[in-house]
Amino acid sequence: MTCWTLRIEKACPSQNEFAWAHWRKAKSSKDAWKLLIRGASGFLDIPRARGKRRLTIERHARGTLDEQNLIGGAKGIIDDLVQLGLLVDDKPAFLELGRPVQARLQKGERRPYTLLILEEVA
Repeated sequence: MTCWTLRIEKACPSQNEFAWAHWRKAKSSKDAWKLLIRGASGFLDIPRARGKRRLTIERHARGTLDEQNLIGGAKGIIDDLVQLGLLVDDKPAFLELGRPVQARLQKGERRPYTLLILEEVA
């Protein structure tokens, strides 16, 4: 099974960042995430999706979000992955979503980050 990991140097956003923000601010945040994904090391090594993939999102930050806000914030990232060709679609026929993981930063780590782990599904 082929697996790729993208490290994004920002914590996965909360659903509130998209749902309750002014539409311009929400769009700006969504555009920024798309750039972060495209700029992640290894992005160019991932072939365009042709079939089903599993996605696991790991959020590493100082604090944690409630599960609903984590999943809602991840929706924007999933949409970006579809637009960038790393996922065919966000429908269950093409996406197996692993349970999102949250972890507090380890001692000495100062910057929050998000890991996007993509795997081919047979």
